[in-house]
Amino acid sequence: MFQKEDTLLHIACEAGDEGMTTFLIETGIDLDTSNKQGLTALHVAARYGHINLVRHLCLAGCDVDKTNRGIRADVTAIKYGHPDIASLLDKLRNVSYIFEDMQCFLHLEESCNNRILF
Repeated sequence: MFQKEDTLLHIACEAGDEGMTTFLIETGIDLDTSNKQGLTALHVAARYGHINLVRHLCLAGCDVDKTNRGIRADVTAIKYGHPDIASLLDKLRNVSYIFEDMQCFLHLEESCNNRILF
């Protein structure tokens, strides 16, 4: 149920409104704002089983590791019966870490004048 502290993004994610969610993302809305209950839009989309919205939020750069009282959105998805969303978030988290490692490696390689380090 919508709360008065929810942002428009929270409301769109709860309702499963893909058009509004996309519009809000394109306007540059803060993806990681928490409502009074500590839920981000990602938590809300995961809770209500809206996997396409989860994809949109993640592709737009939301923080998949942000927690609500220590609980990430993937755990919320499992709690509410959406293991497919939990699996997707787990895969995206792993890809994110790999990407960060590659960025770090590329920066290190560049700072060493492209010499082979190993």
